[in-house]
Amino acid sequence: MDAQEKVWNWKLYIDDRGSLSVGQVVSNAYKYKQRSGSLDCIFIDYLQLMRLPGGKNDSKNERIGEATRGLKILAKEIKCPVVALAQLNRNADGRRPTIADIRDSGNIEQDADLILLLHRESDQPEDATLIIGKNRHGATRDIPMIWKHQWTRYLDTKLAK
Repeated sequence: MDAQEKVWNWKLYIDDRGSLSVGQVVSNAYKYKQRSGSLDCIFIDYLQLMRLPGGKNDSKNERIGEATRGLKILAKEIKCPVVALAQLNRNADGRRPTIADIRDSGNIEQDADLILLLHRESDQPEDATLIIGKNRHGATRDIPMIWKHQWTRYLDTKLAK
């Protein structure tokens, strides 16, 4: 079976409503899992666009923290990874990003098992570095990547040759 056939057979649910709350994501995850029998992964694009829990007196960092804790609990309860994209602060432009550059990062860093950052130099856009900034269950390191336009993806330079 080729890649196109595999993708064609995926059980893929896309909910593109804006500003979903953690509660809505949890509810949808349980509904989809009940319908299909399993979930392989949940993607959130992106964390800071979610309708965040908490009150008006709570800081954005505290509200992000409530959301990341809720997503972490969901992942554990249904035994399904949750991949949440997060926005970087503007001051990360033009230099190698760090975990501290993730907007409202304190709680994101605390709750995440794995944090990946993609960096590319503006003068060499085909080359990139995948930075494993945090790995609760393994090592952190840099992985050199190269852009393969024919597949519209970055590949580990070792695999691309």
